[in-house]
Amino acid sequence: MNVKQRSQAVFKRLQQQLVRFSTPDKRAAHAAPPPRHRKWSSIAACGAVLGMILVGVLPKAAYAEKQITQDFSMAMAGAILHDTYYMGRLATDEHNEAYYCREFANDADFIVISEAPAPDSVEARKMGWLLNKYARPERSITEEDRRNHGGIGWLVHDYFDFNDSNDHAWNRIRDTALDVYASSYERGQVLWNEAERNVPTHASIDVQYDEYKRRGHAIINVYNQFGMRPEEGNFAIQLRGPARVVGTSPEALQHAPLNTEVTVEWEATGDGPVSVDVVSNQYSIMFVESGQDFVRRGAQFADTIQTESFPVHGMIEPRLSTQAVEPVTQAGEVVQDDVALSVSKDAWQPWPEGFSLQAHGSYYDGLPKSAFTEVFAPADHESTQTYMDRIQAAGYTPVANADLTFTAPEQTQRATALTSDGKEYKTTENSAFGTWVWTISKAQQPEHVQEYLIEDFNSVFLEHQESNSTRRTVEVESEAAEHTGHIGTELMDVITVRGFPDDHGEFQGSEAMRVPADEPNAQVSVWWAGASTSGTASDSEDDQYRPDTAEVPQEDDHHKLIGTWDVPAVNGRIKFGGGSTDAHGNPVTVVAEYPGWYVFVWSFKGDGRAKPATSRYDDAWERVRIHKPVPDEQAPRISTQVSSAEVDINEPFSDAAHVEGKVPEGAYVTFVAYEAIQEGEEPGLNAVLFDSDHVAVDATVTDQIVHSKQTRSPTAGLVYWKATLWSQEGDVLATHDLGVESEIVKVREPESKPEPKPSPAAEAPKPQTPLARTGSATVVALMVSASLAVLAVLLLRVSRPQSRARHAASSQNNHISR
Repeated sequence: MNVKQRSQAVFKRLQQQLVRFSTPDKRAAHAAPPPRHRKWSSIAACGAVLGMILVGVLPKAAYAEKQITQDFSMAMAGAILHDTYYMGRLATDEHNEAYYCREFANDADFIVISEAPAPDSVEARKMGWLLNKYARPERSITEEDRRNHGGIGWLVHDYFDFNDSNDHAWNRIRDTALDVYASSYERGQVLWNEAERNVPTHASIDVQYDEYKRRGHAIINVYNQFGMRPEEGNFAIQLRGPARVVGTSPEALQHAPLNTEVTVEWEATGDGPVSVDVVSNQYSIMFVESGQDFVRRGAQFADTIQTESFPVHGMIEPRLSTQAVEPVTQAGEVVQDDVALSVSKDAWQPWPEGFSLQAHGSYYDGLPKSAFTEVFAPADHESTQTYMDRIQAAGYTPVANADLTFTAPEQTQRATALTSDGKEYKTTENSAFGTWVWTISKAQQPEHVQEYLIEDFNSVFLEHQESNSTRRTVEVESEAAEHTGHIGTELMDVITVRGFPDDHGEFQGSEAMRVPADEPNAQVSVWWAGASTSGTASDSEDDQYRPDTAEVPQEDDHHKLIGTWDVPAVNGRIKFGGGSTDAHGNPVTVVAEYPGWYVFVWSFKGDGRAKPATSRYDDAWERVRIHKPVPDEQAPRISTQVSSAEVDINEPFSDAAHVEGKVPEGAYVTFVAYEAIQEGEEPGLNAVLFDSDHVAVDATVTDQIVHSKQTRSPTAGLVYWKATLWSQEGDVLATHDLGVESEIVKVREPESKPEPKPSPAAEAPKPQTPLARTGSATVVALMVSASLAVLAVLLLRVSRPQSRARHAASSQNNHISR
């Protein structure tokens, strides 16, 4: 027999003794599988190749990719169908990786054609876990290792041997193998249970917020398929999104123990969703294609078995909403604003410990209604400093400020406007409209707060709901054209009003500001008071009903409302009666019908920009005494003349009054001079320069002259005088219109300033011209005798008591007083 014949004979004997291995196919089910598993465990029973491989005897396949080395030292031998089979590790490669049979039906040639990862499954992961732990022991080989390999061989067949091509297929001979390899089966069940307990399948993640949604912690537990923690091994924790782990090292995150609960602290680094991933370390297996297919250990891979997502807000955008506490205030009152904090996206729960936000408010007033026609809004991402500089550059300067500290979300606080020295700011008559601007400047916050803020917050300037209106005090002075008359006299009044806004009547109101529209009209009422409307009462009886209360009376037999008319609620002089028109264009005429007292009362009910106001019922300037017809020569009359028609600044001048007719006991004259105004300006609307005391007149004479004290004007212009004759009871007996020529002094700038010559102390100033007739209380004036000029030269200066001050009505007591 030659070499070739001998090698063929040896190969034939080797073929007959080849160990049987299985190929992929449908796997046979165990006769009695455990009820909680989808697949039965299988035994990797492989037939052993007997004999030795002789070099040059066996032909080499030209297409072989890798030769692995058979090794039965870690396999259990057994006889099945008259052949010897090995259960366990059957071969190793150059990396000492263990190979296990997964094709009991085929013969093994230990030549690897290809390899591929097995499809991922729970069974593959469990097998991978076992191979990773037991397939490559790093210690000396023991009998225990041999039993472990035998058990793994059985499991490989039970779970991955699907070849059913012949009578040697695993599913056909498994029952026989169970008798032969009972110890391998038993060890396989132990190992499989161990893998089930230690392969992680799912996890729980409980995310809790510790500080708003900026800081918190995640409580993590990893479980096996039975809902228990694995006994050994590690897992990894990953945080994705705008957050970072604090207090735990990266190394600890990658090697968190599976057998205990793990808590991870986190803090947000921005806004958005964050995810916590639980990543388990899993092991794959490789399917090895060969004459008889094998299984070996595959690569380790990471698998995310649980993810929990949650929102975080590392940065916040606080917002302030405000509303004026009182939309309408009075002059002299404090200004307050209710300010509410809100945090965008979510309310902070809980509020960070020790965290507070500082807000600053600036209050502006003196604003006209036209300022609110356009909203002054901050630009996107504009800093507080830049925004406030823009407001300043537009001509607006705050008159007061306020600071608030917010220590909780959704908190509302009340701010009071304060002056720079910390006192409460109080509105003035010129406050008009006011508004707040509120800011939260990042730069003005403590350092530990700044890291929370995305940017500055600035409220809208001139926003209606955080604005208010300060009502002005309206002042009124009025004077009847004649203060005495008789039945049939036509009654007239001249009313001077100041204090309304210049554009009063034009404001249409603002619902957002909660300020009502202007009330366009005031009212003038005419009242009668006397003993009887029959005309039979005496003057002394009528005197009992002289108006002596501030408020108007109730109508009765002695008090009667003659009528009420609308007049425009504006500043200036209003002529009432004598055919002048009311606010609706209708002419008004009032005629005295009864003896007694007629009183003009002006009133305004108030609105959002002006206080209620009314003149006094007992104001002597606004009443007319109506008598039965009396001889004209008995009625007192007054005419006046200034001491000088022109004077220099600070040069003294005075006034004189010529009183004619019968005057009652206790009568007196008052002199009033108004500050200098320019040509064309309305007199009487400005301040008083001089207001004299009472200058007594002699009731025993019917023709006399009295003088005022001297005064001086520090400014150039026209000074207007007015003299009035009063009864002891305060009734106007005679006066004149303001602005008559003889009662005007022109004050001029001096061309030079020579030393003034002292005037004799005993010499009283004398009128330079005869006194002009400037007023009368009767219809027909008496003729002035020729001796008046002589008498005027001889008159001495007479001092008089303080005259009645004419005061404007105050809305605080709802009356205008002189």
